[in-house]
Amino acid sequence: MADDTDPLARKLVPLVTDLEATLARAHDQLAGIQRILAGGNPVGDVIDYFSRNWQAQYGSAYTWNRKVDPATIKRLLRSLSVPDLKRRIIVYFATADLFYVKNQHPFSVFVSTINAHTPKAPPRGPGCTLHDPPCQRTQECIARRLAEGREAALLGDE
Repeated sequence: MADDTDPLARKLVPLVTDLEATLARAHDQLAGIQRILAGGNPVGDVIDYFSRNWQAQYGSAYTWNRKVDPATIKRLLRSLSVPDLKRRIIVYFATADLFYVKNQHPFSVFVSTINAHTPKAPPRGPGCTLHDPPCQRTQECIARRLAEGREAALLGDE
């Protein structure tokens, strides 16, 4: 911004800050309108998915805190996608840890332990994905990559 000693700059700083906050709110509102027009309700989707999993496990409907839980889901959706949350819900209900089972997998515990329910990456099989046929050992892959680099240098590709 302009020099701090400039009186005009000092008057404009709070106005710019307010305008930035207004634009951020307008952006969030526009995104919400677009989701509604597209027929999507991500918060409702997560609530429905969690409820169905809970009912399948415990045989009755889950009781939501309608003042807190939707806002919590909305906050989670700022950093996680709906499919990612659904995958974590699957992992959460598959957890046989006595603490979760004894408390009947409440949503509040899911939220407070969200990172513990990240799906595990599938184990990598032997070999590489760079070569056909795949290398079976790291040393073999390195040697092939070095040979490819020398060949590319000789052909002038690098």
